[in-house]
Order: sequence, then structure tokens, then C-alpha cells
Amino acid sequence: MWNRIELSGLDNVKTEYKQGEDLDLTGLIVTAIYTDGTEETKDVLEEGEYKISGYDPDKLGRQTVTVWYGEKSEDFIVEVVKAEDPDIEDSTDPNPEDPADPTNPTPGEPTDPDGEKPADTEQPDGNTEKESAPQTGDNIPLAGPAALLVSAAVFCIGVSLRRRQR
Repeated sequence: MWNRIELSGLDNVKTEYKQGEDLDLTGLIVTAIYTDGTEETKDVLEEGEYKISGYDPDKLGRQTVTVWYGEKSEDFIVEVVKAEDPDIEDSTDPNPEDPADPTNPTPGEPTDPDGEKPADTEQPDGNTEKESAPQTGDNIPLAGPAALLVSAAVFCIGVSLRRRQR
């Protein structure tokens, strides 16, 4: 009878999965250990010699995965995160550290709030000039829900301050 099992190689085992992704135990080493009081015997188990429970690829969040060999078990933690919508194209953000990236602004060049370079604008006289990015003090309308949220927060703070003054 085996006294315990031991999991090793966990530093190399994938622990973050996208929703719906199968569990990948590549790198996991499962060892069965038997001790009779004088001697310890170890057997490295092959995949299929042990059982796995506790992983649900469709359940988001942290999950405890249990490795079973007979009645002995050991646990490790994985996390399942929401899979990106395959219909949405993956946008690559420019790397601000990579000067060779053509989407990065050159130092001193204005950018718009999304980090994009401003477009060239042809003026009526035929000259081309860069659109300028919004500057501090420019009137930029807030989106409706954001403005409502800010207004509600300011109102709550005002009510709270008035109650403290009484």
C-alpha cells in the first residue's frame, strides 16, 4: 500500500486556462511513495495510472485540481478565465518601448487619447498639418453613463460632508 503521492514539476505545468480549454498536465510528475519504516520506495507514475478530478473547463475562477492514485491524493490550483470572443479581432497595442514600431509616436509628437498618432489634415490652402490631440482645459464631453456616475458620486460626497458639519 502506498503511503502518499507527491507532485513535482508544478512550476512547468500550465495553471491558467481559457474557458473551454482542456487541462494540460505536460510537465507534471506524479510519484507514489511507500515507506515501510526502514526504506522508502518511489515510483514515477505514467499518465493514465493516476486520476484527475476537480477541473471544469466551463467554470470561471480558481479551481482545485486533485490528482488521485488509489486513495491517496494531492492538490494544485488552476484558474479558468473568460475566453475572448473569436468574432472580435485582436488589436495589438503599440509597444511604447519599441522605437521601431511605426504606430508609436516619436518623442514630442502629440497623440490622441487612444494613443494613436493624429491624422494628417489637408487645409484649404493645400498644406497638410497634423491634427492636435486634446489639451488640458479643452472641453471634452463625457459619455452619458460616466457623467451620471461622477454626478452621483459628487452628490453623495456633498451629502456626507453636510451631515458631518451638523
